[in-house]
Amino acid sequence: MDIEKMVNSKWYIFFDWVYKLIVMNLLTILISVVSGIGFYLLFYYIQNGIFFLLGICVSFFTFIFCFVTNYRIIKLNDESKLSNIFKNYFIFFWENIKSIWLIALSFTIIFSILLFSGYIYWLIVNTEGFVFDAIGWLYVIGFWAVLMIILSLFLGLFNLPAVVSYFRMKTWNYIKASFFIAFKYFFKSLFYLVLAAILPLLIIITINPALVSIWSIIGISGVQYIMYITSKGKFWYLTHNVEDFKTEDKIEMEEEND
Repeated sequence: MDIEKMVNSKWYIFFDWVYKLIVMNLLTILISVVSGIGFYLLFYYIQNGIFFLLGICVSFFTFIFCFVTNYRIIKLNDESKLSNIFKNYFIFFWENIKSIWLIALSFTIIFSILLFSGYIYWLIVNTEGFVFDAIGWLYVIGFWAVLMIILSLFLGLFNLPAVVSYFRMKTWNYIKASFFIAFKYFFKSLFYLVLAAILPLLIIITINPALVSIWSIIGISGVQYIMYITSKGKFWYLTHNVEDFKTEDKIEMEEEND
């Protein structure tokens, strides 16, 4: 049998993609959960919600590196097939730690402040005897305002991997560019966010083991693959038309040298 013909067949390419997406998804979940395992164990034994929130914050920090790593691998595998997925995953993961740690830290600090603020608002609103007077409504509005800001944060975060993968710029400009694209292409960014949130929300609502399995296997990397396929034309255009990517503050950037 012609090995080259088999490797280039549609079925082989399909299963190769599925295999790599599953590996990336499992590694993303494993690394993110393990990074915060200490706080999750403290929550389990002490039953204090603060430890659970701290675990989420640490997991969120490492998740950003995994999220960017997934996108970079998807992009490079589409352009030129990557052979060893495990080796390449950890190579890119380490490179991302060195190059975007300040970006990840910035996102995590903002996310942590919002998460704890929302938690405090939630505790107040759900207190027995809570009164919906003028002050009470301020707490309710504050809670929903925090949720809206978290939504905006995730819109920017969902565009960060593409910005890091396609462009070279200063740290602060990565963040500005991510939010610039998020709101310039708002409905597409919102679609990606909704697509990524559907399974987790259904899992929370139904506690269905089948949905947990699907999400664990391909729920994160699968969404990122869709993001890449549906937006690579847009980013190719932006890399060749940098002026369309500049804000009034003149984001200084260099095109990626492939």
